[in-house]
Amino acid sequence: MSALIASIFVLALSGALLFVWSGLVHLAHFNRLRAALSAQAILPFSWQRAAGRMLIGVELSVGVAALASVTLGARPGFVALALAYGGLGAYVAVLMALGKRVPCGCFDSEEAISVHVLLRCLVFAFAAGMVSLADPPPQDAGMAALVLSPAAVVFAVLARALPAIHRREA
Repeated sequence: MSALIASIFVLALSGALLFVWSGLVHLAHFNRLRAALSAQAILPFSWQRAAGRMLIGVELSVGVAALASVTLGARPGFVALALAYGGLGAYVAVLMALGKRVPCGCFDSEEAISVHVLLRCLVFAFAAGMVSLADPPPQDAGMAALVLSPAAVVFAVLARALPAIHRREA
């Protein structure tokens, strides 16, 4: 596996890990997710509970499907991950276009909608899309996942922690 393919694979794997993490956090703190959806004021109040539950289901199922795709050598999980991150990116872009400076609800944080949030969505969508389109798919994906998982975990933690560190320094 070339260094470029391995790097993109780490990004996509990190995106899958973040989706599962986010789904678990949203499941544990559902009222905070609903508060973020309420502050965003895109969906009618009566839809917010269902939308929050659907988001949790998408995060968990798509994240797990992408992780399972690694061990099975299949592509559908990464296709779904690319589409899900692309959809979230589009939602963030709409919020930005409307000038809303509200919590994004990402990972149960108070992080406001920003270019950083949009770029995170687009980078993970791009990486997952590239992995799903790789022809041939990465060989020995199971072994690659074992070797690259520590790097993916570190990247996922940094992708989540660095914006908070940057805000504290500003």
